[in-house]
Amino acid sequence: MFYESDSVKQTHKTEANVHNAALDLNGLPLARVSEMFVAEYLTNLGWKILERNWHAGRFSEADIIARDENGELVFIEVKSRARNYEVSNSGFIESGFECLHAHKKHKLIHCANFYMAKNSLIPDACRFDAVIVFAKREYKLANTIEDLTKCMQLHHVRNIFG
Repeated sequence: MFYESDSVKQTHKTEANVHNAALDLNGLPLARVSEMFVAEYLTNLGWKILERNWHAGRFSEADIIARDENGELVFIEVKSRARNYEVSNSGFIESGFECLHAHKKHKLIHCANFYMAKNSLIPDACRFDAVIVFAKREYKLANTIEDLTKCMQLHHVRNIFG
């Protein structure tokens, strides 16, 4: 579904709930699989997923927009890292947080402001979280969300800018 408003294009994408459904991960990039995994994780925490891959303009995107268990509006940035055991055993591993720099913060805040204005929500009445997903190479062989839990780990950090 596409919307045009004030020359800013927004894209709303939804995907079927994959909790017990068979997954076809063939050809899906790790980032998309990670977003599916995180959406399922948040749903299991009692969160309500409002939007996925929501765009405000050409360069601003929120991976997931949700309401947490207390009803607070949360914009979630999902970062994926393929786990390379040779590299991690040498003592070097990227945390995923190195990508959350000032420019990314500006883009996320822009996206949140646009979303809240479009939906007549109170500005600044939200929070920003990050979820870093570490995946083994075998994630491509997963057939269910339960299979993904065996080869993916996540680290959820609340209020990354606060």
